[in-house]
Amino acid sequence: MEAQDLADSEKIKNYSYFADPAYAGPAPVDEDPDGVLLAHASAEHGANVDTTQFIREFAYRDDGLSYDPDFTAPMIGPAYYADTINPDVAYYSVSGWMDAVYFANAATRRFLSPPVECKHLLLGPWDHGARTNVSPFRTAKLTDFEKMGAYL
Repeated sequence: MEAQDLADSEKIKNYSYFADPAYAGPAPVDEDPDGVLLAHASAEHGANVDTTQFIREFAYRDDGLSYDPDFTAPMIGPAYYADTINPDVAYYSVSGWMDAVYFANAATRRFLSPPVECKHLLLGPWDHGARTNVSPFRTAKLTDFEKMGAYL
């Protein structure tokens, strides 16, 4: 997550999923020929919370933080804020049949839950990241459509 947040191309190369030479990193920001806006956006991501470390600060799911008792673990997830979502916001949820049981389930629940008009769910025969076609009826092992923004 850190490598992606900071658009650190050297760290990203260490992960086989992103080792594909066609992966060009984050899509350009607006009309940004010199990458200035992308660099600025990546620098802002340096302030992102490391949720893997942060979640350990909660002794139990419904407990608040020791230094902020009103802040609980459910406040981290989007479901907590579902009632405040602007109905004009587009919502796109993606998962695969073999994306661990809970990811496909969560993507479906995310699709069904938000009170927005423009929402879509893409759920298909692949693993996490839609890299491998896991259908027993497949004719090709890899997925046959482009999913990464860098390819668009």
